[in-house]
Amino acid sequence: MSDAFSAKQNVDQALEALRIGLGPYVAERMKQRHGNHWRQFASRAGGGDAGSELDTYGLLKTVLDNYGDVFRHDARLRKARSYVSLALDARNATSHFDGMMQDREALRYLDAIRELLDAVGAKAQVKIVDELYEGQKLASPKAESEKTEKEEKLEVPSPAKLRPWREVAQPHPDVLEARFTDAEFAANLAHVDQGIGSEEYTDPLAFYRITYLTEGLSRVLRAAIERFAKKGGDPVVGLQTNFGGGKTHTMLALYHLAGAAEAGYKPEILHGMKDIFEAAGVSTLPTIQRAVFVGTHKGPSEIMHASDGREIRTPWGYIAYELGGWDAVDHIADSEANRTNPGSEKLVQILELASPCLILLDEVVAFAKQLRGEENESFHAFIQSLTEAAAAVPGVMVIGSLPESGMEVGEQGGVDALHRLEKLFGRIQTAWTPASGMETFEIVRRRLFQPLDEEGEKARDATIQAFSKLYRDNASDFPPEVKEPGYREEMKRAYPIHPEVLKRFSEDWSTLEKFQRTRGILKIMANAIYPLWRGQSTAPLINLDLIPLAEDRVRTAIV
Repeated sequence: MSDAFSAKQNVDQALEALRIGLGPYVAERMKQRHGNHWRQFASRAGGGDAGSELDTYGLLKTVLDNYGDVFRHDARLRKARSYVSLALDARNATSHFDGMMQDREALRYLDAIRELLDAVGAKAQVKIVDELYEGQKLASPKAESEKTEKEEKLEVPSPAKLRPWREVAQPHPDVLEARFTDAEFAANLAHVDQGIGSEEYTDPLAFYRITYLTEGLSRVLRAAIERFAKKGGDPVVGLQTNFGGGKTHTMLALYHLAGAAEAGYKPEILHGMKDIFEAAGVSTLPTIQRAVFVGTHKGPSEIMHASDGREIRTPWGYIAYELGGWDAVDHIADSEANRTNPGSEKLVQILELASPCLILLDEVVAFAKQLRGEENESFHAFIQSLTEAAAAVPGVMVIGSLPESGMEVGEQGGVDALHRLEKLFGRIQTAWTPASGMETFEIVRRRLFQPLDEEGEKARDATIQAFSKLYRDNASDFPPEVKEPGYREEMKRAYPIHPEVLKRFSEDWSTLEKFQRTRGILKIMANAIYPLWRGQSTAPLINLDLIPLAEDRVRTAIV
């Protein structure tokens, strides 16, 4: 066996080659997604400077943490994804070197680094690692064929020593009684605005109780608080993901934040909001006017509102009424009558009287693609005028949702509308980031299961400890990433579901255009949990092998 220090030195040199070769690739992909300030979305070791260049750890973690949104679109990297985790394992092994590194282990690390560099097209660095690999191989000719007795023997802890998940984690009533429907996971903003729907969506307290505040959602909520308090904040935010990616849920969070005071709640008592209020430097909010326009709720030729013997037929008339009643509609009466854009000057006057206010525009592409000729031009001109007016009036915030894929918008008219609206929102908007990685685990767990009590947390931790020991003691039989401390955190966030179940959906299936991301995961897992609960599952975790494919609803949801 070659010297462990020599093996470490070879891996160190390969990791340096990886830093040089992987850096430009990560920078290019992240910049395409997040723009020139992409480094603030990158991952770093604790205490790292957000403006500094990424080291090897930062590059690899950035790929893993942003894989679903940034890197999964590259077919080359999808094939080499397992090598990213193994390369990170190599980095950790050298950084925490304890004087031991087997030849077989070093060769595995070098091979992973080489394949990853080849996947991103770093040919010069591939040659360097090839030489290091051959040198290491010559020093340990039998390394690849060696198998220790420990590797061949897989010791699985007895499930009898761990509490079954169903004794620890209690599903929400709608899951437990199979009362949920697909619609439960596809909230309708227009219905909520009318008070229609389950309590989880119509009541601010109940809604925030089941909502996990992701980094992207927290950022938008903080900006809204600052905006409503007239302490800055972003005037226009564009939400754009594939369907099922959290756009409507984010709008509902803003809707309930703005309406909490009117509902009789102090906004800061909403679950998780206290820290965000403190971060914004705001103690409380005044009453906030709200206007909700959902493009699929009524057709362009339908009456959007009628009262006092009068009718409203345009989006701008409807929004004006929502914010200021008939007085506001009278202010743009000619534009309402002629179905023409009222312009930013008159919109500013309406917004000044309504401020602070929130305007939510959902499914705008679905509405725009139905318009033709002058009505089409007037609608797009109105969106531009509205975003400009919002930027000019303190206390006003406009949130617009757009689909990310052309498949969602249908025929060419929808594609054209999407491209035009992207440009209009892009002139002013602040970008929003959807949930990713462990945030998805939290969203799924919180929506499907009730919070654990103190005894439940102890049982959960005991299960995670047992699985972690299994992975450490049988390292050659499991992927390298499961030995990392971060994997314990993944298990904690996903419990009682094994994180690999959620990863298959949130990572592998996310490449399928028709898969509805977080909403799709919720539908599948809700259908799976009910028969497992009914069948009194005794497993400590819900693993992939437990998904009851024989159940009609589960099979239908997956197929």
